[in-house]
Amino acid sequence: MPVKNDGDLIHGVGYVAVYAAYVEEAIEEVIKVILASDSTADDNILKQQVSKQIKFIKDWLKEKNLLGGQFQGFDQYLDYVKNLMEKRNEIIHGRIYAVPGSVDILKPARPGMPERKADSAELYDLANDLYSLLAPLNMVSMFRLAQHIRDQKKISDQSL
Repeated sequence: MPVKNDGDLIHGVGYVAVYAAYVEEAIEEVIKVILASDSTADDNILKQQVSKQIKFIKDWLKEKNLLGGQFQGFDQYLDYVKNLMEKRNEIIHGRIYAVPGSVDILKPARPGMPERKADSAELYDLANDLYSLLAPLNMVSMFRLAQHIRDQKKISDQSL
């Protein structure tokens, strides 16, 4: 459920972590539908980073010529998902420091990335953006992709 910014940085980080975990699960569900329909796909992808899982989905859809029709634009949507998950990484793996008499600071874990103000609004916006990914990803795994695979199986069975 979308959350309202209460100004608490730590609550914001928690929402980002929890909602990102739900997104990871939704991505895994898309992959499980693919794996159930394609015996040549390597199930070790479920052990990989989310960025590799997203690439796997995009590559599979492209290989199967599924990026048109009801999947039109889904590859760009997956780019958006990847971008939000990268922002999640910056928050989760970064460190927040309270600076007495000043603003709180977010220090990214990646070397060379500049420190910046830690802002609860940014965290809550990210959490809500992550939450908004769930319905479309679940729609693909539970309905669109699953239905497409069932339809393809029917066509294949009829041609035998």
